[in-house]
Amino acid sequence: MGVQLSFDEDTQKEKHRQKLFLDAVILRALKNLLGFYSETMQDEKRTEMKHFITAYKHKSINVSKRETNGSNLH
Repeated sequence: MGVQLSFDEDTQKEKHRQKLFLDAVILRALKNLLGFYSETMQDEKRTEMKHFITAYKHKSINVSKRETNGSNLH
């Protein structure tokens, strides 16, 4: 039983690390797209992208909090 519990904990930690890595990749891509909109003077799209990034960050923080509290749904 102790071995299984340890394995489950390790699996959960690995999933959490993968989600954090994926989140970092997505944020980096969004930041690059925001930079593209700035360079090409597409102000309307740039403003919309800034709002989207803010909403994405807020949502990803809420997901991380639920996972660390142990109430995540699979």
